[in-house]
Amino acid sequence: MYIKSEPVSAPENPIPEPQLTPDPTFQTVLPVVPPPSPIENPAWTIWDVVGLAFITLVAIIACVLATSVIVHLRFDRGGPWVDALKRPEVIVGGQLFAYILVIFLMYRLLASSSSDNVLATLRWNWPTNWTVYVLGGVVLCTALLPLGNLLPMPKNVPMDEFFRTARDAYILSLFGILFAPLFEELFFRGFLYPVVENWLHGVFHSAARLRLGRNLLFAITVWGYALQRLPQQTRFHVAILLSAVTLGFLFARMIAPEGRIPGRWALPMACFTAWSFVAYALAGAAFLKASLVLVFFALILEVLARQSGGQDLTPLAPVGAIVLTAFAFACIHASQLKYSWGPVLIIFLVGVALTTVRALKKSVAATVLMHMAYNTGIFVLTYIATDHFRHLEKFNR
Repeated sequence: MYIKSEPVSAPENPIPEPQLTPDPTFQTVLPVVPPPSPIENPAWTIWDVVGLAFITLVAIIACVLATSVIVHLRFDRGGPWVDALKRPEVIVGGQLFAYILVIFLMYRLLASSSSDNVLATLRWNWPTNWTVYVLGGVVLCTALLPLGNLLPMPKNVPMDEFFRTARDAYILSLFGILFAPLFEELFFRGFLYPVVENWLHGVFHSAARLRLGRNLLFAITVWGYALQRLPQQTRFHVAILLSAVTLGFLFARMIAPEGRIPGRWALPMACFTAWSFVAYALAGAAFLKASLVLVFFALILEVLARQSGGQDLTPLAPVGAIVLTAFAFACIHASQLKYSWGPVLIIFLVGVALTTVRALKKSVAATVLMHMAYNTGIFVLTYIATDHFRHLEKFNR
């Protein structure tokens, strides 16, 4: 009888002990959390907005000149052509024609950049309770009115030239109530605010980009004071030269193959160009105040950069976009107000209110209604104070 036996370990035939396989080392893998999506995601870019601004400037100049030539040839052949250029109806009429052309260009840009409805792409969104926004514009006008008595206001501003006669006052009132608010809201709250909010969303997600912004603002400030040491005419030539270089760069980037020309230089070039024009237009205390604004924003970016290491700052993007949009809105009115900080501050506060409504309600139509109501309140108060525009000398004191 054969019995199978188990192998036995012997010195001449050792059986190796089984080796235990160590458990694999597990490491905690934290999920990669992508940055939250921006609230605004427009189909156009910041450079489309820059292009619109440049085209608007050129269109206004060209249309005002063309209108003055037509008026001169049709109504005032005997007088000098420059006199026609100074007439308020010529300036307002030319500006109106330019606005119509640029609004048509805005429509084409929206139609080509998105497959959605043009008004939906723009976030026009007519409000159902539209009377609330009309009332809001009136309340805004009434609330800011006392600031005109508290802040330093210049005695005479360029806008006063449009209030020499009752006829001129009516023309400007009609333009300021119906046409100017529509165009300004389309540009600032419709086109500019979304791209600024989208851009700041990326900036606030990176401490490095915040510090780059801080350094850019400081560099622009130093550049402005370097230009202040030059004669005013030379400053103007420098600003024109930088404009030509910047526009050439943007055009080359548009026609070049994708990625061939880096876009990181576009923003610094545009900022240096814009500040060159500020250094040309302002001097002394006025330029110091404008420079302090840049330094203030630079310090804010430094504070945010120090805090961004421990928390997500992207929710601040809409707040920053509101401030920057309102600042740009105030800047285009600064020349009309003799660069006096009192009335410019009031325009800035108006811009903050309008842009806040746009950010919260996602409705450009609502800000158009508020802007129209605000301007209506201003002109109605002027109408009453000057006895139906019959005593404009009260306005021009």
